[in-house]
Amino acid sequence: NRILHEISDSGAKAIDWLGGDPLMRKDWFELAGAAQDLGLINNIWTSGIPLADPVIARQVAKVTEGGFVSVHLDSLDEEIYELLHTGKPHKKSQSILKGVENLLKAGKHPEEIINCITFTRPLAGNDVERTIRYFSEKGIRTCLTQICMAGLGKEHPEWLPSEQQIHHAIGVRDRMNYPG
Repeated sequence: NRILHEISDSGAKAIDWLGGDPLMRKDWFELAGAAQDLGLINNIWTSGIPLADPVIARQVAKVTEGGFVSVHLDSLDEEIYELLHTGKPHKKSQSILKGVENLLKAGKHPEEIINCITFTRPLAGNDVERTIRYFSEKGIRTCLTQICMAGLGKEHPEWLPSEQQIHHAIGVRDRMNYPG
């Protein structure tokens, strides 16, 4: 709590909770609530998987009032998702999609939800367009981040997208998220 007081006293207006996944901490709700009580706006960057639990989704919606929630679903295609992530792709992707629905049911406005895609070559073209469109039709925007050549990325330099693929993905995102 001392750190939260220092942040608040510094004049900061918001705090971004990053990870890993901050929702995996046992004390995340207590910490975010304390930040909110100090007048800080909470923004939570999560995998989205914990939001499949409706109780957690309601808690997140409550403590991020005025802030945003970012989930992370790179692809709706489970074969591509499995290529890029460890674990059970169907279970993970379905949990993230259920988590988004739970957030919406809890009253979180779609414009306060972001889907973050780590853009890689396997997503280029139709796949990234399909995923962005899915969220856009719900009123949810997409954040595109570039793959970092560390972790799995370091083991797969072939995942690095071309400049043309990056420009295409950004163009698709901009047309869908910012029409006009």
